[in-house]
Amino acid sequence: MLNLDTEDWNELYVGCAGGGGWVFNARYDTAPPEPEQGCWTLELKGLAGGHSGIEIHHQLGNAIKLLAECLAEVEGLQLAAISAGVAHNVIPREGSVTFSCPAAQAGALAQRLPALQQRWRSYLPAADHGLSLTLTEASVQPLLQSGDSAHILQLLTAFPHGAQAYNLVQPADLVDLSVNLACVRLQRGALEIEASYRYFNAEQALPLRAGVESLARLAQLDIRRIDGYPGWQPDFASPLLARGKALHQRLFGSEPAVKAIHAGLECGILKSKKAELDILSFGPTIRGAHSPTERLRIDTVPPFWHYLSALLAEL
Repeated sequence: MLNLDTEDWNELYVGCAGGGGWVFNARYDTAPPEPEQGCWTLELKGLAGGHSGIEIHHQLGNAIKLLAECLAEVEGLQLAAISAGVAHNVIPREGSVTFSCPAAQAGALAQRLPALQQRWRSYLPAADHGLSLTLTEASVQPLLQSGDSAHILQLLTAFPHGAQAYNLVQPADLVDLSVNLACVRLQRGALEIEASYRYFNAEQALPLRAGVESLARLAQLDIRRIDGYPGWQPDFASPLLARGKALHQRLFGSEPAVKAIHAGLECGILKSKKAELDILSFGPTIRGAHSPTERLRIDTVPPFWHYLSALLAEL
């Protein structure tokens, strides 16, 4: 079987990650703000975002985690609304939180924003250096109690995100296990959190799953597991791989890189149904998958097509 869903030309893939996820829900009491209370919206934009599999090891900023960090020191904060993230397989690149707090605390937060941005730029990759924080007055909305608000922010701070384990054979470029804190919605007391995880070895994912679900139970969230998809265990002894490498050498005068990808491909599902399949995956170069900047390197399409046609002719 030939799969055309990987994203770097001159690379042949012989394995992909499996994955699964969760949706967590909770409901909290709300009340109108006191007459003297104001509301503000803190908005974060300008992160790179990207694919939660193939870009998770780039240590890109997560808008949910950064917003929670911003608000952790605001005393007397009461949440009204949160909106961040777009899909389970996308690193969240922007988000907003609407809240109430004493005016002095809002003023102190506004003064801290430049220092927070400078701190993040000191360690986030260059792709995230366009991030911006803005604090504006917002319309009055029903508010959660301060205790419940602190509870949610602490949960988002503690929730794991990013690469959790690297492959011991290819430690520089292959993540074995990861988790993506993907989406948070809070509206009129209803909270929903969506997250996903990826793995090559399903057994290795069990402690991560148990840890995340334990955290959710401690936070008194309802848990709904999202049906996962199986991985495709790397097969570096594949006969199809040997033919593919030899053909690449003949056509282009160079040996392709051989890799596995920390993302879900159709291969894992099909391999689980038809175990005897010998599979090879390759494709033209794509950048920024699952983001507004997704793009194709057009000059990689002709050699990709030439290679695919020649390989089909041999099989």
